[in-house]
Amino acid sequence: MQIIVRSAIEADLSALLALYGELNPDDAPLPGQLGESADCYKAQLLAADDEYVHTFYGTCGFKPLAQGFRRYLEQERTNSTVA
Repeated sequence: MQIIVRSAIEADLSALLALYGELNPDDAPLPGQLGESADCYKAQLLAADDEYVHTFYGTCGFKPLAQGFRRYLEQERTNSTVA
């Protein structure tokens, strides 16, 4: 088997989204259409603090415009009932 390593390009996005679905089967399924084809005005991604990932999303046309925050409420409820 030959493996080719290269930078991802915008045309790779649909295959990447399919891969995400396989790697994270418990996540909600991704829509069949994205962006303009689904009549959306914005597509937004949340990515780990990883320069390689950020570079990839940049090559797909995404701009780093915000910082995200997350709080898992169910986990807090579970932990507080155990203590």
